[in-house]
Amino acid sequence: MPQWGAGNTRAIEARMRKKLDKDKKQKELEEKKLEEYWRDDDKKVQAKIQRKMEAENKRQQKLDRKKELKALYGEEEKSIKSNKESKSTNKKVTQSEILQKLIEEKKKQLQEEKKKKVLEEIVFLKMLFF
Repeated sequence: MPQWGAGNTRAIEARMRKKLDKDKKQKELEEKKLEEYWRDDDKKVQAKIQRKMEAENKRQQKLDRKKELKALYGEEEKSIKSNKESKSTNKKVTQSEILQKLIEEKKKQLQEEKKKKVLEEIVFLKMLFF
């Protein structure tokens, strides 16, 4: 025989779900009412907050612009320094230095000619034997 008083389990679960949903909705309503109660609709306060936000944005834009200008100034300084360095390398050259450069160039030229001659001889010999 079935037990009396146990009831339908599905019906009990459905009632519990409904009760939980109802409690949840009630809690949301209370929170909404509380939030509405504490909400500040004063136009003067809103305008004051808006002015503060605008001032903060303006200050931030100024700082950003200042950083950007500082970076550009640094780049310009570097380019000016590099130009000065290149100009400073153009110093006076003595006759002995000119002669020394000419001698070095002649030596390099002679070495290149020797290399060419050796290569030509090697090519000629290869052609003869192969």
